[in-house]
Amino acid sequence: MQSGTTVRLRTEDRHSARSVALLEFSLSDLLLSSPVLPPVGATVGVTITLPERYIEFEVPGVVVWHRQHEFTIGLDYLTARQTYGLTLAIALARQAAASAPARARRLNVAKGR
Repeated sequence: MQSGTTVRLRTEDRHSARSVALLEFSLSDLLLSSPVLPPVGATVGVTITLPERYIEFEVPGVVVWHRQHEFTIGLDYLTARQTYGLTLAIALARQAAASAPARARRLNVAKGR
């Protein structure tokens, strides 16, 4: 995920939001990690902020399963804006993953390794 990206989970009561870690994601589901797990079947909203792109969006979903500190949210119907946001986040994550090894190689070459 892009540096500075924030991910918040909002539960059905909509009064509390807490930071969670986004481990994996697609246009159909999100794998998140948090010390406090929402119950299976709970309706939630996940807000993702991409700071360098000046975009924030929320996707609705339902908790499908959880184990230990990880849980999956199956996404409901997505609007065009939500689909765009997730597609952009996926592209940025792929770009960051592809450039990470290249950066490490450049650093090792610079250090004489």
